[in-house]
Amino acid sequence: MIRFIDRYLEIVPRRVPAIVEHMKNGSIATMDPEKMLFLIIGAVHGAILWWIRKGCSTTLTDEADIISSFVLNGVIPAKTVEGTALPGSTSGGAIS
Repeated sequence: MIRFIDRYLEIVPRRVPAIVEHMKNGSIATMDPEKMLFLIIGAVHGAILWWIRKGCSTTLTDEADIISSFVLNGVIPAKTVEGTALPGSTSGGAIS
């Protein structure tokens, strides 16, 4: 694992300028670019660990859609239908 992280830390600085440019044009959220990259790699590692613990019954490529969706969209939909509450909400408040 340490070797992977060392290699990752060599690659990350080369990607930061491109990430900053995407942040400036609004195509991705604005935050510390290095933190963003670590959050993404953490999500991917979490998905791989889950896959291993579940017995590797599928291929990792079968899990790619859900991993991509989580990384790109998060857990809350970007847009909701006006007047609907988030699933599981007890506040009864509408999201618009």
